[in-house]
Amino acid sequence: MNPEVRSYFISQFGDDISQLRGVRQLVENAERELDIVKSKLSEKRFSLTAETDGIRRDCDVAVRQAASLVEKRTVNELSAINAHLQQTHPLVESVSSLVSQVAELDKCRKYLRWMEEVNVLSSCIEDSVGSGTFSSALDYLEQMAQISASLQPSSCLHLKSWVQSVVSHWHEILKKQLSSEFGSVLQSLHWPVIETAPKPLPRAEVSALQTKLSVLFKQLLRLGKRESSASVARGVRQRSVLLPIEMMVHPLSKRFKYHFYGKRPTNALHKPEWYMRQVMNWLRDHSIFLDTVIQPVMDVLDCKATAKAEFAMAMLELVADKFTHDVPKLCEDDNLLSHGVDEMLLFHRELNVMHEFPISQLNCLEVLTEEPCFSKWLELERTNAELRLKTLLSSPTAWCLLYKDMPDVDDLRVPDCAETFMTLLRSIEGRYEHLPLFSCQHRFVDLQKDLLSAFTVELKKLATSEGKNVVSQRYVVLINATNFVLTTLRDWMERPFFLQFHKHAVDEMGLDMEGVFSDTEVLYVDVKQEMLETLVDAVVDTFKAKSKTYKRENWCFLWYQVAGRGCWR
Repeated sequence: MNPEVRSYFISQFGDDISQLRGVRQLVENAERELDIVKSKLSEKRFSLTAETDGIRRDCDVAVRQAASLVEKRTVNELSAINAHLQQTHPLVESVSSLVSQVAELDKCRKYLRWMEEVNVLSSCIEDSVGSGTFSSALDYLEQMAQISASLQPSSCLHLKSWVQSVVSHWHEILKKQLSSEFGSVLQSLHWPVIETAPKPLPRAEVSALQTKLSVLFKQLLRLGKRESSASVARGVRQRSVLLPIEMMVHPLSKRFKYHFYGKRPTNALHKPEWYMRQVMNWLRDHSIFLDTVIQPVMDVLDCKATAKAEFAMAMLELVADKFTHDVPKLCEDDNLLSHGVDEMLLFHRELNVMHEFPISQLNCLEVLTEEPCFSKWLELERTNAELRLKTLLSSPTAWCLLYKDMPDVDDLRVPDCAETFMTLLRSIEGRYEHLPLFSCQHRFVDLQKDLLSAFTVELKKLATSEGKNVVSQRYVVLINATNFVLTTLRDWMERPFFLQFHKHAVDEMGLDMEGVFSDTEVLYVDVKQEMLETLVDAVVDTFKAKSKTYKRENWCFLWYQVAGRGCWR
Protein backbone atom coordinates (compact mmCIF):
# COMPACT_ATOMS: atom_id res chain seq x y z
CA MET A 1 0.00 0.00 0.00
CA ASN A 2 1.12 3.49 -0.81
CA PRO A 3 2.64 5.19 2.30
CA GLU A 4 0.49 8.29 1.75
CA VAL A 5 -2.71 6.20 1.62
CA ARG A 6 -1.64 4.36 4.78
CA SER A 7 -1.02 7.66 6.57
CA TYR A 8 -4.40 8.97 5.41
CA PHE A 9 -6.23 5.91 6.82
CA ILE A 10 -4.36 6.11 10.10
CA SER A 11 -5.26 9.78 10.43
CA GLN A 12 -8.96 8.99 9.79
CA PHE A 13 -9.44 5.82 11.83
CA GLY A 14 -6.47 5.56 14.16
CA ASP A 15 -5.64 2.19 15.68
CA ASP A 16 -9.21 1.30 16.59
CA ILE A 17 -10.54 -1.43 14.37
CA SER A 18 -14.10 -0.62 15.26
CA GLN A 19 -13.74 2.66 13.42
CA LEU A 20 -13.39 0.86 10.09
CA ARG A 21 -17.13 0.86 9.55
CA GLY A 22 -16.77 4.44 8.46
CA VAL A 23 -14.86 3.33 5.36
CA ARG A 24 -18.02 3.16 3.27
CA GLN A 25 -18.87 6.70 4.14
CA LEU A 26 -15.34 7.71 3.25
CA VAL A 27 -15.62 6.09 -0.15
CA GLU A 28 -18.91 7.79 -0.86
CA ASN A 29 -17.42 11.16 0.06
CA ALA A 30 -14.48 10.52 -2.26
CA GLU A 31 -16.78 9.64 -5.15
CA ARG A 32 -18.80 12.83 -4.65
CA GLU A 33 -15.65 14.90 -4.65
CA LEU A 34 -14.51 13.12 -7.80
CA ASP A 35 -17.77 13.93 -9.56
CA ILE A 36 -17.45 17.57 -8.52
CA VAL A 37 -13.89 17.73 -9.95
CA LYS A 38 -15.00 16.14 -13.23
CA SER A 39 -17.84 18.63 -13.54
CA LYS A 40 -15.48 21.53 -13.03
CA LEU A 41 -13.05 20.13 -15.59
CA SER A 42 -15.81 19.78 -18.21
CA GLU A 43 -16.92 23.34 -17.68
CA LYS A 44 -13.30 24.55 -17.94
CA ARG A 45 -12.73 22.60 -21.18
CA PHE A 46 -15.85 24.08 -22.76
CA SER A 47 -14.83 27.59 -21.82
CA LEU A 48 -11.31 27.03 -23.22
CA THR A 49 -12.69 25.70 -26.54
CA ALA A 50 -14.94 28.71 -26.97
CA GLU A 51 -12.09 31.06 -26.11
CA THR A 52 -9.76 29.29 -28.60
CA ASP A 53 -12.29 29.57 -31.42
CA GLY A 54 -12.60 33.27 -30.78
CA ILE A 55 -8.85 33.77 -30.91
CA ARG A 56 -8.65 31.80 -34.18
CA ARG A 57 -11.32 33.97 -35.78
CA ASP A 58 -9.49 37.12 -34.68
CA CYS A 59 -6.24 35.81 -36.14
CA ASP A 60 -7.86 35.03 -39.52
CA VAL A 61 -9.30 38.52 -39.70
CA ALA A 62 -5.90 40.05 -38.83
CA VAL A 63 -4.13 37.96 -41.51
CA ARG A 64 -6.61 38.99 -44.19
CA GLN A 65 -6.23 42.63 -43.25
CA ALA A 66 -2.43 42.39 -43.31
CA ALA A 67 -2.44 40.70 -46.73
CA SER A 68 -4.72 43.41 -48.08
CA LEU A 69 -2.42 46.12 -46.74
CA VAL A 70 0.69 44.41 -48.20
CA GLU A 71 -0.95 44.02 -51.61
CA LYS A 72 -1.98 47.66 -51.68
CA ARG A 73 1.49 48.78 -50.63
CA THR A 74 3.15 46.55 -53.23
CA VAL A 75 0.99 47.92 -56.00
CA ASN A 76 1.78 51.44 -54.94
CA GLU A 77 5.52 50.79 -54.79
CA LEU A 78 5.53 49.04 -58.19
CA SER A 79 3.70 52.00 -59.68
CA ALA A 80 6.27 54.33 -58.18
CA ILE A 81 9.16 52.19 -59.46
CA ASN A 82 7.73 52.03 -62.98
CA ALA A 83 7.22 55.76 -63.00
CA HIS A 84 10.81 56.27 -61.84
CA LEU A 85 12.12 53.91 -64.53
CA GLN A 86 10.22 55.76 -67.22
CA GLN A 87 11.70 59.02 -66.01
CA THR A 88 15.29 57.65 -65.91
CA HIS A 89 15.14 55.61 -69.15
CA PRO A 90 16.58 58.36 -71.41
CA LEU A 91 19.41 58.87 -68.93
CA VAL A 92 20.17 55.13 -68.85
CA GLU A 93 20.29 54.96 -72.62
CA SER A 94 22.67 57.86 -72.85
CA VAL A 95 24.91 56.42 -70.12
CA SER A 96 24.91 52.97 -71.80
CA SER A 97 25.95 54.57 -75.05
CA LEU A 98 28.78 56.38 -73.26
CA VAL A 99 29.88 53.13 -71.53
CA SER A 100 29.97 51.33 -74.91
CA GLN A 101 32.04 54.12 -76.38
CA VAL A 102 34.42 53.99 -73.42
CA ALA A 103 34.75 50.19 -73.84
CA GLU A 104 35.50 50.60 -77.54
CA LEU A 105 38.04 53.30 -76.79
CA ASP A 106 39.65 51.04 -74.19
CA LYS A 107 39.89 48.25 -76.78
CA CYS A 108 41.46 50.66 -79.23
CA ARG A 109 43.89 51.78 -76.56
CA LYS A 110 44.90 48.19 -75.84
CA TYR A 111 45.09 47.46 -79.58
CA LEU A 112 47.43 50.40 -80.09
CA ARG A 113 49.42 49.42 -77.02
CA TRP A 114 50.02 45.90 -78.44
CA MET A 115 51.04 47.41 -81.77
CA GLU A 116 53.36 49.83 -80.05
CA GLU A 117 55.02 47.05 -78.04
CA VAL A 118 55.51 44.96 -81.17
CA ASN A 119 56.94 47.94 -83.05
CA VAL A 120 59.32 48.72 -80.17
CA LEU A 121 60.51 45.10 -80.06
CA SER A 122 60.85 45.08 -83.83
CA SER A 123 63.07 48.17 -83.65
CA CYS A 124 65.15 46.55 -80.92
CA ILE A 125 65.60 43.41 -83.01
CA GLU A 126 66.62 45.52 -86.01
CA ASP A 127 69.22 47.37 -83.94
CA SER A 128 70.55 44.10 -82.48
CA VAL A 129 70.84 42.48 -85.89
CA GLY A 130 72.61 45.57 -87.22
CA SER A 131 75.13 45.49 -84.38
CA GLY A 132 75.58 41.71 -84.58
CA THR A 133 74.30 40.99 -81.05
CA PHE A 134 72.13 38.05 -81.99
CA SER A 135 71.57 36.95 -78.38
CA SER A 136 69.72 40.19 -77.64
CA ALA A 137 67.80 39.85 -80.88
CA LEU A 138 66.69 36.37 -79.85
CA ASP A 139 65.57 37.72 -76.45
CA TYR A 140 63.42 40.37 -78.13
CA LEU A 141 62.06 37.79 -80.57
CA GLU A 142 61.04 35.54 -77.68
CA GLN A 143 59.20 38.46 -76.05
CA MET A 144 57.42 39.14 -79.33
CA ALA A 145 56.52 35.44 -79.59
CA GLN A 146 55.05 35.59 -76.08
CA ILE A 147 52.87 38.52 -77.15
CA SER A 148 51.71 36.49 -80.15
CA ALA A 149 50.87 33.55 -77.88
CA SER A 150 48.95 35.77 -75.42
CA LEU A 151 46.86 37.15 -78.29
CA GLN A 152 45.69 33.73 -79.47
CA PRO A 153 42.41 33.77 -77.43
CA SER A 154 41.62 37.24 -78.81
CA SER A 155 39.07 37.78 -81.57
CA CYS A 156 41.24 40.47 -83.21
CA LEU A 157 42.14 38.41 -86.25
CA HIS A 158 44.01 41.13 -88.08
CA LEU A 159 46.11 41.98 -85.03
CA LYS A 160 47.01 38.32 -84.48
CA SER A 161 47.87 37.88 -88.13
CA TRP A 162 50.01 41.03 -88.16
CA VAL A 163 51.94 40.09 -85.01
CA GLN A 164 52.52 36.55 -86.31
CA SER A 165 53.76 37.92 -89.63
CA VAL A 166 56.20 40.23 -87.84
CA VAL A 167 57.46 37.31 -85.72
CA SER A 168 57.89 35.14 -88.83
CA HIS A 169 59.65 38.00 -90.64
CA TRP A 170 62.30 38.47 -87.96
CA HIS A 171 62.58 34.72 -87.45
CA GLU A 172 63.50 34.25 -91.09
CA ILE A 173 65.97 37.12 -90.99
CA LEU A 174 67.69 35.77 -87.87
CA LYS A 175 67.67 32.28 -89.31
CA LYS A 176 69.28 33.51 -92.51
CA GLN A 177 71.93 35.56 -90.68
CA LEU A 178 72.80 32.85 -88.17
CA SER A 179 72.81 30.13 -90.82
CA SER A 180 75.18 32.15 -92.96
CA GLU A 181 77.67 32.63 -90.11
CA PHE A 182 77.20 29.06 -88.94
CA GLY A 183 77.90 27.77 -92.45
CA SER A 184 81.04 29.90 -92.72
CA VAL A 185 82.39 28.50 -89.46
CA LEU A 186 81.56 24.93 -90.53
CA GLN A 187 83.26 25.47 -93.86
CA SER A 188 86.36 26.74 -92.06
CA LEU A 189 86.32 23.53 -90.00
CA HIS A 190 86.16 21.49 -93.25
CA TRP A 191 82.48 20.65 -93.14
CA PRO A 192 81.09 18.83 -95.01
CA VAL A 193 83.78 16.19 -95.18
CA ILE A 194 84.44 15.88 -98.90
CA GLU A 195 88.23 15.78 -99.17
CA THR A 196 89.88 12.67 -97.85
CA ALA A 197 92.81 14.53 -96.25
CA PRO A 198 91.96 18.22 -95.58
CA LYS A 199 94.70 20.66 -94.69
CA PRO A 200 95.01 20.86 -90.88
CA LEU A 201 94.33 24.21 -89.20
CA PRO A 202 96.43 25.82 -86.47
CA ARG A 203 95.31 24.84 -82.98
CA ALA A 204 94.55 28.43 -81.93
CA GLU A 205 92.37 28.97 -84.99
CA VAL A 206 90.55 25.70 -84.38
CA SER A 207 89.88 26.69 -80.78
CA ALA A 208 88.49 30.09 -81.81
CA LEU A 209 86.32 28.51 -84.49
CA GLN A 210 84.95 25.94 -82.08
CA THR A 211 84.10 28.65 -79.55
CA LYS A 212 82.25 30.62 -82.21
CA LEU A 213 80.59 27.39 -83.37
CA SER A 214 79.34 26.72 -79.85
CA VAL A 215 77.80 30.21 -79.59
CA LEU A 216 76.11 29.97 -82.98
CA PHE A 217 74.91 26.43 -82.26
CA LYS A 218 73.25 27.61 -79.05
CA GLN A 219 71.61 30.56 -80.81
CA LEU A 220 70.30 28.35 -83.62
CA LEU A 221 69.05 25.91 -81.02
CA ARG A 222 67.07 28.69 -79.33
CA LEU A 223 65.69 29.76 -82.69
CA GLY A 224 64.72 26.18 -83.49
CA LYS A 225 62.89 25.71 -80.19
CA ARG A 226 60.84 28.85 -80.86
CA GLU A 227 60.09 27.57 -84.35
CA SER A 228 58.99 24.20 -82.97
CA SER A 229 56.66 25.79 -80.41
CA ALA A 230 55.14 27.99 -83.12
CA SER A 231 54.60 24.93 -85.33
CA VAL A 232 52.82 23.11 -82.51
CA ALA A 233 50.60 26.15 -81.86
CA ARG A 234 49.59 26.19 -85.54
CA GLY A 235 48.92 22.45 -85.54
CA VAL A 236 51.93 21.70 -87.77
CA ARG A 237 54.03 18.57 -87.26
CA GLN A 238 56.81 19.36 -84.84
CA ARG A 239 60.33 19.47 -86.25
CA SER A 240 62.14 16.23 -85.49
CA VAL A 241 65.69 17.42 -86.29
CA LEU A 242 67.48 20.17 -84.38
CA LEU A 243 67.82 23.36 -86.42
CA PRO A 244 71.67 23.51 -86.20
CA ILE A 245 71.90 19.93 -87.47
CA GLU A 246 69.47 20.81 -90.26
CA MET A 247 71.76 23.66 -91.25
CA MET A 248 74.70 21.25 -91.27
CA VAL A 249 72.84 18.87 -93.56
CA HIS A 250 71.89 21.65 -95.98
CA PRO A 251 75.03 21.45 -98.21
CA LEU A 252 74.73 17.65 -98.32
CA SER A 253 71.07 18.00 -99.21
CA LYS A 254 72.02 20.17 -102.17
CA ARG A 255 74.48 17.54 -103.40
CA PHE A 256 71.90 14.80 -102.89
CA LYS A 257 69.25 16.62 -104.92
CA TYR A 258 71.76 17.50 -107.62
CA HIS A 259 72.79 13.88 -108.19
CA PHE A 260 69.57 11.96 -107.53
CA TYR A 261 66.86 14.21 -108.98
CA GLY A 262 66.26 15.43 -112.49
CA LYS A 263 67.92 13.95 -115.56
CA ARG A 264 71.24 13.02 -113.98
CA PRO A 265 72.64 9.56 -114.84
CA THR A 266 72.80 8.81 -111.11
CA ASN A 267 69.02 9.27 -110.85
CA ALA A 268 68.10 5.74 -111.93
CA LEU A 269 64.89 4.07 -110.78
CA HIS A 270 66.44 0.62 -111.07
CA LYS A 271 69.36 1.65 -108.82
CA PRO A 272 67.93 2.95 -105.51
CA GLU A 273 70.97 1.50 -103.79
CA TRP A 274 73.04 4.32 -105.29
CA TYR A 275 71.51 7.09 -103.19
CA MET A 276 71.15 4.84 -100.17
CA ARG A 277 74.81 3.91 -100.38
CA GLN A 278 75.74 7.59 -100.70
CA VAL A 279 73.85 8.37 -97.49
CA MET A 280 75.59 5.50 -95.72
CA ASN A 281 78.95 6.85 -96.87
CA TRP A 282 78.10 10.31 -95.55
CA LEU A 283 77.13 8.83 -92.19
CA ARG A 284 80.45 7.03 -92.05
CA ASP A 285 82.60 9.96 -93.23
CA HIS A 286 81.08 12.54 -90.85
CA SER A 287 80.87 10.41 -87.71
CA ILE A 288 84.30 11.53 -86.41
CA PHE A 289 83.52 15.24 -86.87
CA LEU A 290 80.15 14.80 -85.14
CA ASP A 291 81.71 12.95 -82.19
CA THR A 292 84.69 15.24 -81.69
CA VAL A 293 83.31 18.68 -82.58
CA ILE A 294 79.50 18.76 -82.38
CA GLN A 295 78.81 16.30 -79.57
CA PRO A 296 80.89 18.22 -76.94
CA VAL A 297 78.90 21.38 -77.79
CA MET A 298 75.62 19.50 -77.38
CA ASP A 299 76.84 18.06 -74.07
CA VAL A 300 77.60 21.55 -72.76
CA LEU A 301 74.14 22.73 -73.83
CA ASP A 302 72.61 19.65 -72.14
CA CYS A 303 70.91 18.37 -75.29
CA LYS A 304 69.14 15.07 -74.79
CA ALA A 305 69.78 13.89 -78.35
CA THR A 306 73.13 12.83 -79.77
CA ALA A 307 74.78 14.49 -82.73
CA LYS A 308 75.07 11.27 -84.75
CA ALA A 309 71.43 10.35 -84.17
CA GLU A 310 70.19 13.81 -85.19
CA PHE A 311 72.42 13.79 -88.28
CA ALA A 312 71.22 10.31 -89.23
CA MET A 313 67.61 11.41 -88.80
CA ALA A 314 68.17 14.28 -91.21
CA MET A 315 69.82 11.90 -93.68
CA LEU A 316 66.84 9.54 -93.42
CA GLU A 317 64.53 12.38 -94.39
CA LEU A 318 66.49 12.72 -97.63
CA VAL A 319 66.11 9.00 -98.33
CA ALA A 320 62.42 8.98 -97.41
CA ASP A 321 61.65 12.01 -99.57
CA LYS A 322 63.50 10.48 -102.51
CA PHE A 323 61.74 7.12 -102.19
CA THR A 324 58.34 8.82 -101.83
CA HIS A 325 59.10 10.86 -104.93
CA ASP A 326 59.87 7.66 -106.90
CA VAL A 327 56.95 5.57 -105.62
CA PRO A 328 54.43 6.48 -108.37
CA LYS A 329 56.85 5.29 -111.05
CA LEU A 330 58.00 2.28 -109.03
CA CYS A 331 54.43 1.06 -108.65
CA GLU A 332 54.12 0.87 -112.42
CA ASP A 333 56.72 -1.91 -112.57
CA ASP A 334 56.61 -4.86 -110.17
CA ASN A 335 60.31 -5.60 -110.54
CA LEU A 336 61.32 -2.02 -109.79
CA LEU A 337 59.07 -1.84 -106.74
CA SER A 338 60.25 -5.19 -105.43
CA HIS A 339 63.88 -4.16 -105.84
CA GLY A 340 63.23 -0.78 -104.23
CA VAL A 341 61.53 -2.37 -101.20
CA ASP A 342 64.37 -4.87 -100.80
CA GLU A 343 66.96 -2.11 -100.90
CA MET A 344 65.02 -0.03 -98.37
CA LEU A 345 64.81 -3.02 -96.02
CA LEU A 346 68.53 -3.69 -96.48
CA PHE A 347 69.30 -0.01 -95.85
CA HIS A 348 67.23 -0.10 -92.65
CA ARG A 349 68.98 -3.25 -91.44
CA GLU A 350 72.44 -1.87 -92.14
CA LEU A 351 71.59 1.44 -90.48
CA ASN A 352 70.43 -0.22 -87.27
CA VAL A 353 72.94 -3.07 -87.12
CA MET A 354 76.20 -1.80 -88.56
CA HIS A 355 75.85 1.80 -87.33
CA GLU A 356 74.10 0.79 -84.08
CA PHE A 357 71.25 3.28 -84.37
CA PRO A 358 68.17 2.31 -82.31
CA ILE A 359 65.16 1.17 -84.34
CA SER A 360 62.76 3.08 -82.08
CA GLN A 361 64.40 6.41 -82.99
CA LEU A 362 65.47 5.86 -86.59
CA ASN A 363 62.94 3.86 -88.56
CA CYS A 364 63.09 4.63 -92.28
CA LEU A 365 60.43 2.05 -93.15
CA GLU A 366 57.56 4.46 -92.62
CA VAL A 367 57.60 5.27 -96.34
CA LEU A 368 56.77 1.62 -97.08
CA THR A 369 53.56 1.85 -95.03
CA GLU A 370 52.09 4.67 -97.10
CA GLU A 371 49.64 4.10 -99.92
CA PRO A 372 49.75 3.05 -102.68
CA CYS A 373 53.19 1.60 -101.96
CA PHE A 374 52.12 -0.70 -99.13
CA SER A 375 49.14 -2.27 -100.89
CA LYS A 376 51.23 -2.89 -104.00
CA TRP A 377 54.05 -4.37 -101.91
CA LEU A 378 51.66 -6.66 -100.04
CA GLU A 379 50.15 -7.80 -103.34
CA LEU A 380 53.62 -8.63 -104.66
CA GLU A 381 54.46 -10.57 -101.52
CA ARG A 382 51.27 -12.60 -101.84
CA THR A 383 51.78 -13.31 -105.54
CA ASN A 384 55.42 -14.32 -105.15
CA ALA A 385 54.69 -16.47 -102.09
CA GLU A 386 51.86 -18.33 -103.82
CA LEU A 387 54.03 -18.87 -106.89
CA ARG A 388 56.92 -20.17 -104.80
CA LEU A 389 54.57 -22.47 -102.88
CA LYS A 390 53.22 -23.90 -106.13
CA THR A 391 56.75 -24.41 -107.48
CA LEU A 392 57.83 -25.95 -104.22
CA LEU A 393 55.04 -28.52 -104.15
CA SER A 394 55.69 -29.53 -107.76
CA SER A 395 59.39 -30.11 -107.14
CA PRO A 396 60.52 -33.77 -107.52
CA THR A 397 62.37 -33.52 -104.18
CA ALA A 398 59.47 -31.86 -102.36
CA TRP A 399 58.74 -34.86 -100.14
CA CYS A 400 62.29 -36.12 -99.75
CA LEU A 401 63.78 -35.98 -96.28
CA LEU A 402 66.33 -33.24 -95.82
CA TYR A 403 68.57 -35.20 -93.49
CA LYS A 404 67.77 -38.78 -94.43
CA ASP A 405 71.43 -39.76 -94.08
CA MET A 406 71.68 -38.11 -90.64
CA PRO A 407 68.75 -39.40 -88.54
CA ASP A 408 70.28 -38.10 -85.32
CA VAL A 409 70.13 -34.52 -86.61
CA ASP A 410 66.46 -34.51 -87.62
CA ASP A 411 64.13 -36.03 -85.02
CA LEU A 412 61.01 -34.79 -86.82
CA ARG A 413 61.98 -36.33 -90.18
CA VAL A 414 61.10 -33.11 -92.03
CA PRO A 415 60.58 -33.16 -95.80
CA ASP A 416 62.22 -30.55 -98.01
CA CYS A 417 59.00 -28.70 -98.93
CA ALA A 418 57.92 -28.19 -95.29
CA GLU A 419 61.31 -26.80 -94.29
CA THR A 420 61.42 -24.50 -97.33
CA PHE A 421 57.84 -23.36 -96.79
CA MET A 422 58.48 -22.30 -93.18
CA THR A 423 61.68 -20.56 -94.32
CA LEU A 424 59.54 -18.65 -96.80
CA LEU A 425 57.19 -17.53 -94.04
CA ARG A 426 60.12 -16.57 -91.84
CA SER A 427 61.61 -14.42 -94.61
CA ILE A 428 58.26 -12.62 -94.97
CA GLU A 429 58.28 -11.94 -91.24
CA GLY A 430 61.80 -10.55 -91.46
CA ARG A 431 60.58 -7.97 -93.96
CA TYR A 432 57.61 -6.69 -91.99
CA GLU A 433 58.59 -7.11 -88.32
CA HIS A 434 60.14 -3.63 -88.07
CA LEU A 435 57.31 -1.73 -89.75
CA PRO A 436 56.23 1.16 -87.49
CA LEU A 437 52.46 0.61 -87.95
CA PHE A 438 50.66 -2.28 -86.26
CA SER A 439 47.94 -2.29 -88.93
CA CYS A 440 50.52 -3.06 -91.61
CA GLN A 441 52.07 -5.83 -89.53
CA HIS A 442 48.60 -7.28 -88.98
CA ARG A 443 47.95 -7.46 -92.72
CA PHE A 444 51.22 -9.35 -93.20
CA VAL A 445 50.27 -11.78 -90.42
CA ASP A 446 47.00 -12.37 -92.24
CA LEU A 447 49.03 -13.13 -95.36
CA GLN A 448 51.04 -15.73 -93.44
CA LYS A 449 47.83 -17.29 -92.15
CA ASP A 450 46.43 -17.46 -95.68
CA LEU A 451 49.57 -19.23 -96.90
CA LEU A 452 49.41 -21.67 -93.99
CA SER A 453 45.78 -22.43 -94.80
CA ALA A 454 46.68 -22.97 -98.45
CA PHE A 455 49.41 -25.40 -97.38
CA THR A 456 46.92 -27.46 -95.37
CA VAL A 457 44.68 -27.66 -98.43
CA GLU A 458 47.57 -29.06 -100.45
CA LEU A 459 48.40 -31.54 -97.67
CA LYS A 460 44.80 -32.79 -97.65
CA LYS A 461 44.80 -33.14 -101.45
CA LEU A 462 48.01 -35.15 -101.41
CA ALA A 463 46.76 -37.32 -98.54
CA THR A 464 43.52 -38.01 -100.43
CA SER A 465 45.43 -38.80 -103.62
CA GLU A 466 47.20 -41.66 -101.86
CA GLY A 467 43.87 -43.49 -101.84
CA LYS A 468 44.20 -46.91 -100.23
CA ASN A 469 47.99 -46.75 -100.24
CA VAL A 470 48.03 -45.09 -96.83
CA VAL A 471 50.68 -47.31 -95.27
CA SER A 472 53.49 -45.81 -97.31
CA GLN A 473 56.50 -43.59 -96.79
CA ARG A 474 54.90 -40.69 -98.68
CA TYR A 475 51.85 -40.64 -96.40
CA VAL A 476 54.04 -40.71 -93.30
CA VAL A 477 56.09 -37.82 -94.73
CA LEU A 478 52.87 -35.83 -95.10
CA ILE A 479 52.13 -36.41 -91.42
CA ASN A 480 55.70 -35.37 -90.55
CA ALA A 481 55.29 -32.17 -92.58
CA THR A 482 52.04 -31.33 -90.77
CA ASN A 483 53.63 -32.01 -87.40
CA PHE A 484 56.70 -29.92 -88.26
CA VAL A 485 54.59 -26.90 -89.26
CA LEU A 486 52.49 -27.28 -86.10
CA THR A 487 55.57 -27.48 -83.87
CA THR A 488 57.13 -24.46 -85.57
CA LEU A 489 53.97 -22.38 -85.14
CA ARG A 490 53.89 -23.17 -81.43
CA ASP A 491 57.52 -22.09 -81.13
CA TRP A 492 56.78 -18.88 -83.03
CA MET A 493 53.94 -17.94 -80.70
CA GLU A 494 56.45 -17.97 -77.82
CA ARG A 495 58.85 -15.59 -79.53
CA PRO A 496 59.06 -11.98 -78.22
CA PHE A 497 57.85 -10.38 -81.46
CA PHE A 498 54.64 -12.41 -81.66
CA LEU A 499 54.04 -12.11 -77.90
CA GLN A 500 54.25 -8.33 -78.21
CA PHE A 501 52.06 -8.46 -81.32
CA HIS A 502 49.45 -10.50 -79.43
CA LYS A 503 49.49 -8.13 -76.45
CA HIS A 504 48.98 -5.11 -78.73
CA ALA A 505 46.17 -6.87 -80.59
CA VAL A 506 44.32 -7.77 -77.38
CA ASP A 507 44.95 -4.68 -75.23
CA GLU A 508 44.83 -1.85 -77.76
CA MET A 509 42.92 -3.24 -80.74
CA GLY A 510 40.42 -5.29 -78.73
CA LEU A 511 40.91 -8.44 -80.84
CA ASP A 512 39.87 -11.76 -79.32
CA MET A 513 42.64 -14.31 -79.86
CA GLU A 514 44.48 -16.81 -77.67
CA GLY A 515 47.60 -16.53 -79.77
CA VAL A 516 48.71 -15.01 -83.05
CA PHE A 517 48.42 -18.35 -84.87
CA SER A 518 45.95 -20.04 -82.53
CA ASP A 519 43.26 -20.49 -85.19
CA THR A 520 45.82 -21.86 -87.66
CA GLU A 521 47.17 -24.16 -84.95
CA VAL A 522 43.71 -25.68 -84.48
CA LEU A 523 43.49 -26.24 -88.24
CA TYR A 524 46.79 -28.15 -88.34
CA VAL A 525 45.89 -30.16 -85.25
CA ASP A 526 42.70 -31.32 -86.97
CA VAL A 527 44.56 -32.23 -90.17
CA LYS A 528 47.23 -34.12 -88.25
CA GLN A 529 44.66 -35.98 -86.16
CA GLU A 530 42.65 -36.92 -89.23
CA MET A 531 45.71 -38.25 -91.04
CA LEU A 532 46.85 -40.20 -87.98
CA GLU A 533 43.43 -41.78 -87.57
CA THR A 534 43.39 -42.75 -91.25
CA LEU A 535 46.86 -44.31 -90.92
CA VAL A 536 45.93 -46.23 -87.76
CA ASP A 537 42.74 -47.53 -89.36
CA ALA A 538 44.69 -48.67 -92.44
CA VAL A 539 47.31 -50.45 -90.30
CA VAL A 540 44.65 -52.18 -88.25
CA ASP A 541 42.72 -53.24 -91.36
CA THR A 542 45.90 -54.56 -93.00
CA PHE A 543 46.83 -56.47 -89.87
CA LYS A 544 43.38 -57.99 -89.64
CA ALA A 545 43.41 -58.97 -93.31
CA LYS A 546 46.80 -60.67 -93.09
CA SER A 547 45.95 -62.39 -89.81
CA LYS A 548 43.10 -64.42 -91.29
CA THR A 549 45.46 -66.97 -92.94
CA TYR A 550 46.90 -67.97 -89.58
CA LYS A 551 43.59 -69.45 -88.54
CA ARG A 552 44.10 -72.35 -90.97
CA GLU A 553 47.72 -73.12 -90.05
CA ASN A 554 48.62 -76.38 -88.21
CA TRP A 555 50.93 -75.01 -85.59
CA CYS A 556 52.13 -78.47 -84.53
CA PHE A 557 53.82 -79.14 -87.90
CA LEU A 558 55.30 -75.69 -88.68
CA TRP A 559 58.79 -75.77 -90.10
CA TYR A 560 61.42 -73.77 -88.32
CA GLN A 561 65.21 -73.43 -88.30
CA VAL A 562 67.41 -74.49 -85.43
CA ALA A 563 71.13 -73.85 -85.64
CA GLY A 564 70.98 -73.65 -89.42
CA ARG A 565 69.19 -77.03 -89.81
CA GLY A 566 65.67 -77.62 -90.79
CA CYS A 567 63.76 -79.45 -88.09
CA TRP A 568 60.26 -80.62 -87.52
CA ARG A 569 58.65 -79.61 -84.35
